[in-house]
Amino acid sequence: MLVKEELVARQVVAELPPQALQSTTAVTSEPGVEAPLSAVLLPEGGGQHLKLRVKVPWGKLSDFVRGVIMPLRSDGAKLDVEVSVEARSESGGIKSATLEHNVKETLRQIGAQILEEFYD
Repeated sequence: MLVKEELVARQVVAELPPQALQSTTAVTSEPGVEAPLSAVLLPEGGGQHLKLRVKVPWGKLSDFVRGVIMPLRSDGAKLDVEVSVEARSESGGIKSATLEHNVKETLRQIGAQILEEFYD
């Protein structure tokens, strides 16, 4: 059975031409555990377009920005970043005040576009 990160990586790999692929490892959501994945690495002077869909562990978000986003920006890439947040709370739930006064207000202030919203 494939873990979710492997399924996401395979979907990304399937969208790219064969010359854009190399083998590497990626850190899973469990600290210190690595799983072999196919990763997207464009050859030197290669592709003009990269679409990458990844699941990043919460504690590694700053590493993702530093190691993925910043190098792409340094190469002059124009980035569109779509963030998917799934929050669960079993003790007391997520307060509506938190959603309105913190989450949505921050999104408004930074000019983020809400593409989808769902409350359960």
